[in-house]
Amino acid sequence: MEKCLNLFGIPNKTTDASKLKRAEPKFSDEEYQEYLRLKASRQAQPPLTSSISTACISQSMDIQGPWVIDKGAFDHISGDASLFTSMSSQKFPHLINFANGSNVTSKGIGQISLCPSLTLKSVLFVPNCPFGLISLS
Repeated sequence: MEKCLNLFGIPNKTTDASKLKRAEPKFSDEEYQEYLRLKASRQAQPPLTSSISTACISQSMDIQGPWVIDKGAFDHISGDASLFTSMSSQKFPHLINFANGSNVTSKGIGQISLCPSLTLKSVLFVPNCPFGLISLS
């Protein structure tokens, strides 16, 4: 706003905005048309990932229960304490809100190695959680 006031001055109550000097566009017509083409092509493409899908990693390893990949989740979660390669208590436990409206508090945080090439860090331990959650956020 200060920049506008410096450019145009303080308008009085009877100033006609249509008579004010207009700023010149910063892009050429060609650049603007290219922008519109790019924008349209991105909107026409389907999303690369869905927000929720079930991972099939549990079938090839000795891991209990399904693992869900969730693009909207904030944290990795597991309810199976035996999967943790390390776990520590939390200074401030996390309150987790599930889709069904229930709320639970995490009881620890640690690391899980699902296989040699896939290790999850900062996994919240939520006892009795019937699935594992992998956050992609």
